[in-house]
Amino acid sequence: LRDAEAKLANAQAALNQLRIDMENRLREKDEEIENIRKSSARVIEELQRTLIEVETRYKTEISRIKKKYETDIRELEGALDNANRANAEYLKQIKNLQGRVKELEMLLDEERRGADDLRNQLAVSERRRVALGQELEDARSLLEAAERGRKNAENELSETSVRLSEMTLMVTSLTNDKRRLEGDMA
Repeated sequence: LRDAEAKLANAQAALNQLRIDMENRLREKDEEIENIRKSSARVIEELQRTLIEVETRYKTEISRIKKKYETDIRELEGALDNANRANAEYLKQIKNLQGRVKELEMLLDEERRGADDLRNQLAVSERRRVALGQELEDARSLLEAAERGRKNAENELSETSVRLSEMTLMVTSLTNDKRRLEGDMA
């Protein structure tokens, strides 16, 4: 009987020690999970701040580019109106001077000069169009970079969420193991 009582006392001491060890492990895992949660929250907040800064910067840049394009369009429309008015004036002059050959030759020379001017204006407009196209490509590149940054932030958030889920599963598993051990001991 004393042997049985001694074995029972040893078993209870071992059970108590096992219970203390398991509680310590659970407490450590809870602290680790809490640290991961805090760290994840800081990372998420930093990513959100960064995303807001990037969005603000690109919205400002897009607004600036849009205003520049609107100004360029207004200038081009003004140049087109001027060209249309000049063209109408040339037509009036041609009608008025049809009977006179010398004046017609002079008008023809003027028309040639006007055409050269228009070609020069067209060349300038074409260069401006190419420059605007390049600026548009640059804006698209900036937008794509912002999109990549956003996707990277989403990936980091997803990885953090997966890690948090894994830690939660570990805690649940340890809790279930503890309950099973307690049930086995009882």
